[in-house]
Amino acid sequence: MLWQNYPMTGGYHDFAQTYDGKPFIHSWPYLNAEGQTIGIVARYQNGTDKKDIIPFFKPNGMGWKRGINLSPRPLFGLDRLAKQPKDKAVFIVEGEKPAAALQSLRICAVTSLGGCQMANKADWTPLNGYKTVYLLLDNDVPGESYAKTVCRKLTALQLPPQAKIVRLSGLPEKGDIVDWLQNHAPDWDCYQPFPTSEKAWVLTELKQELQKAVPPPDDWLTNSNQQSKNQQQPLENIDTANLAHDYPDFERADFYGIAKEVAELGSEQSEADPVAVYFSFLVAAAAMIGNYRYLLIGDSKHNARLFAALVGASSRARKGTSFKPVERIVRKTEE
Repeated sequence: MLWQNYPMTGGYHDFAQTYDGKPFIHSWPYLNAEGQTIGIVARYQNGTDKKDIIPFFKPNGMGWKRGINLSPRPLFGLDRLAKQPKDKAVFIVEGEKPAAALQSLRICAVTSLGGCQMANKADWTPLNGYKTVYLLLDNDVPGESYAKTVCRKLTALQLPPQAKIVRLSGLPEKGDIVDWLQNHAPDWDCYQPFPTSEKAWVLTELKQELQKAVPPPDDWLTNSNQQSKNQQQPLENIDTANLAHDYPDFERADFYGIAKEVAELGSEQSEADPVAVYFSFLVAAAAMIGNYRYLLIGDSKHNARLFAALVGASSRARKGTSFKPVERIVRKTEE
C-alpha cells in the first residue's frame, strides 16, 4: 500500500506512505467546522526510533503535498467543537494522538498543530465563548510550557473560557492521557478507538481526575512581557529569576533576504521553528564564507563570525530538525 485514502467531497485524497525512509504509522485528518477535510497530519516511525509528524495541507489534485501555508493554523477537532454546546466543557491536549483518543470516548477534545513549540501559531478563537476548558497536561516541562501558552492565548479571547489544569495521576515521565488510558486497557494499541468494553469505568475514573482540577497560576494568564517590565525597573528591583523564562518574540517580519526564504520553506514541512531554521542558516552561511570576506571599518576587519544557541527540551524542541534543511543546502553546495 503506497497511499492512505480519506474520503472527501468529490473523491479521495492521498499522501505518501513513507517519509525520510520511515514507514507510515497513522494519520489524523483535520476537518473544518463543516466536516470537510482541510489537511492531514501523518506519523512516520521506525519501531521505537524518533518519530516524524508531518503536515500535509497543500492540495495537489486529489492528493496532498507536505507543508502548510495557513496562518494562523487551524485546530484539530473543529468539527467536534462546532457540535459542542457552549455551556459544555472542552478538553485541550498536546497532540493529535491524545485528542483522537479522547474523541473516541465521545469527549470534545482539540489540539494545535506542530507540537508544544507551535501552540502560539494556532487559531484559538473557535474556543471564544465556551464556559470551561480542561487542559490535560503531559508529565514533562514541555507539557507545562504548552499549557502556559494555551492559557495565555485563551485569556486574550473576547469571551475567554474558564481554564482548569488537570495533572493525571500515575503518569510516567513524559506521559500523557494516552498512557493513562492504556493503563486501563493494556491491549489497546493507542491508535484505534478506545475499547468499548472499558469505556464506562475509564470515564468514571476520568471524572474523578477532573475533580482535582485547579485554576492555572496567575503568571499563565498574562500576555505581558516580563522582560519589558524588568527594563522599566531600577536594577536593584529586578527579579533575576524571571529573566531566564521570558524572552522577546522574534517575529517573521524580522526575517530578511535568502535566509528568510530558507526559514519559511525549511519549516513549512516539519515541526521546526522557523526562527531556529533562520539562525541555523545564518551561522552556516557565515562558516562557509569564513575569513576570506570581511567588512572594513576603519582599520579593523570584521569577518562573518556568528554564534547561536538553540535551547529547548531534549527530543521535543526539534532543534536537530531545524538544522536539517540547512544541512541539505550545505551538502549540495559542497558537491
